[in-house]
Amino acid sequence: MNRIITSRLARRVIAGAVIAGATIAGPLLAAGTASAQSGYETFNAGNSLMAMDVSGSATYAGAPVIQWFDNGGHNQHWSIPDPGDTGPVINQHSGMCLYTPGIAGAGLVQEPCEGWAGEEWTVSEEWGLFGDVIVLRNPNYNLVADVYGDSLRAGSEIDAWYFNGNLNQQFYEDSAN
Repeated sequence: MNRIITSRLARRVIAGAVIAGATIAGPLLAAGTASAQSGYETFNAGNSLMAMDVSGSATYAGAPVIQWFDNGGHNQHWSIPDPGDTGPVINQHSGMCLYTPGIAGAGLVQEPCEGWAGEEWTVSEEWGLFGDVIVLRNPNYNLVADVYGDSLRAGSEIDAWYFNGNLNQQFYEDSAN
């Protein structure tokens, strides 16, 4: 896994050196992408009812995505593709994309929106225990967003795992506009 991350970091450093202002343009491009998608939503895990959250309201690349008490913070607001479509899941606070390295069990993080395979998500609507839910699936790796270990603890990471239909892979939408 370190080799994948190191390789990805090297490509990002090279691309940043070649394209002047790439670090400034990244959030602006992400914001433009978000406007073509649905509004911002809070997604609460079906097992814990806690919100999908960028830990500590971080705005840096690689910040972990966890579950936390729903507090209305913009770090808990996400823009997703319309159901059935594939595209980025963008955090309102940082303007960065939800990212998986494509390894089952690896924690999800936020990364600048650069069109990587790990930034693409397909939204499917399902019927959950308490009503309609969504499942976020990365079609490139066939993994879904999942509360690690079906944890009920605040601060538990959201990882990528094989779909099993459990409550920790189902998220309830709450409009956050």
